[in-house]
Amino acid sequence: MDIVILFTSYYFADKTDKILTKEGLDFKLIPVPTEISDACGMAIRIKPELLTSVQQIMEENRISSSHIYYYEKGKKPILYK
Repeated sequence: MDIVILFTSYYFADKTDKILTKEGLDFKLIPVPTEISDACGMAIRIKPELLTSVQQIMEENRISSSHIYYYEKGKKPILYK
């Protein structure tokens, strides 16, 4: 099961994409899965072991997320707490 991080704006998704690429981290920029929301938007998908590092990078760069989920395609997402 992966982690999907949703953002408060497209700007933050784009900024995170650029920073994580520069850092060489393994992630994917994806459309928000329909199992999570019907609304348009972008998210990043990472392995759970990267969550702490990604959250730290986001905090250092003042990037806010709207929600974080455990996610597996075709299954109900679980809100990360």
